[in-house]
Amino acid sequence: MNFVIAADYNALSSAAADRIESLARAKPNAALGLPTGETPVGVYREFARRVRESRLPLPLGEGRGEGLDLSHLTIFVLDEYLDVGRGDPRCLADWLDRDLIRPCEIAPGRVHVFDGLSAEPTLTCAEYEAAIVEVGGIDLQLLGLGPNGHVGFNEPGSRPDSRSRVVRLAAESIASNARYWGGPDRVPRYGLTMGLATLRQAREILLLVSGANKAKILREVVEGPMTNDVPASLLRDHPNVTVMADREAAADL
Repeated sequence: MNFVIAADYNALSSAAADRIESLARAKPNAALGLPTGETPVGVYREFARRVRESRLPLPLGEGRGEGLDLSHLTIFVLDEYLDVGRGDPRCLADWLDRDLIRPCEIAPGRVHVFDGLSAEPTLTCAEYEAAIVEVGGIDLQLLGLGPNGHVGFNEPGSRPDSRSRVVRLAAESIASNARYWGGPDRVPRYGLTMGLATLRQAREILLLVSGANKAKILREVVEGPMTNDVPASLLRDHPNVTVMADREAAADL
């Protein structure tokens, strides 16, 4: 594992945006796997700001480097709630659309999502996996860290060889998401997620971790045993994974 320890959340968001921007400039049609949730929001807002400012007119005589264009990226949204569709306030695809896709003018046809309303969710997951193969794999996978060590909806007990599938959300995940949707009763009990084996096939992984409340679980991920009970720990043997944490989250390391 590589490590980047940032002073605070804003510095963490900027550092992650720098790495993804570097990839986007080197490979404009790169494939990114992207999560929703609180932690990556700062990265997406930073991208929206950079794209917006790169298009502003400058005073006469002032120069600027090449503008930032993310419109050719291919995006794979990490997960979605089962039985939740577009237009529902809980829809994770809509969340990412608001924070990143529309502000950065990425064409909807370049964005792959799980269909939470599909009558055949197993088929939806197979199609999602096939779409990743079709673009040649994911170049960079961005991940947050759940309070129980989950990544995506890969809850404790998830197998390292798991692929995209339907999962039952753990009680900790339901509790942590309740604040977004108005209480635990509003949180769906099932989700669709990219599997651990799929995540581990990404060429590069960035694991973003922020806040003192994540310090204990981050220590388990980094220093504890590699175990299905802490799914994020199974990323440790990936050849190109970087933990990017702010000082509060890294305090116990």
